[in-house]
Amino acid sequence: MPDGLRFAGHGSFSLERSGSVFVLDAQGPWNLETFAAYAKAAHPPVGAQLHPFGGYVAVSGEALMTPEVVPHWRRSNALLASAGLAAVAYHFLDDAGRSVYQDVFRLALGEAPFRVRFVDSRTSALSWLAELGFSPA
Repeated sequence: MPDGLRFAGHGSFSLERSGSVFVLDAQGPWNLETFAAYAKAAHPPVGAQLHPFGGYVAVSGEALMTPEVVPHWRRSNALLASAGLAAVAYHFLDDAGRSVYQDVFRLALGEAPFRVRFVDSRTSALSWLAELGFSPA
């Protein structure tokens, strides 16, 4: 978890687990403070090993993050992967900015520790996750 939080959070999120799918609705942009709140909500207890699960991330607003978030996001992804996260479908709800946001996320993700797919609908995200064996309740 990031130390030295200094500002009010920018952006928001809601997080739920439905069946074997982790559903994150993110409204950006996010700063370090919002990322810290997300990490607290998303991370399982240290050492927890969950059944394998998939993720569906729907992003609205600006799908951007401040630069200091990137290393924390990568560590968070590694922690979630070690706890069972096997695949994530990213869905950018803003059609006009989708290709730019996909490029930004590709760079920020780096070498993702799970399978990644960028999709243009919730239906295509859940269909891909179902092909991999993950489905909402």
